[in-house]
Amino acid sequence: TAGTTTIQAGIVVAYCRHGLDRLWEEAKQLQWQGVNVAAIYIYSKCGKPLHTPPPEGLSRTWRFEELPNVGRNDQTFAQHLAWHAGKDLEDMLIFVKEWAEPHQLKMSEFAPIALRS
Repeated sequence: TAGTTTIQAGIVVAYCRHGLDRLWEEAKQLQWQGVNVAAIYIYSKCGKPLHTPPPEGLSRTWRFEELPNVGRNDQTFAQHLAWHAGKDLEDMLIFVKEWAEPHQLKMSEFAPIALRS
């Protein structure tokens, strides 16, 4: 059973061409661990359409925006922070690229850290 939701998380995705099914599965794991995925922000820098939107019920808010293909993933994340400066942000922001190497942390590995703080 799911834990009590206490943390509001935002997921910021630097997107180009890969499917996002893996990310959606990881976001579901976050929710199961008690982290509410309050918003998902998907930024495309390659002019590609979103092939797999977030599944129904994963997040009440999600946005897909195209950005110019300038800079790398970090530029995308910095742009998100600049656009939302001075606004209420979620308790936790998770910045991810569309795919990850096997040695990189999964989003669900952040839940225990967030829930302890």
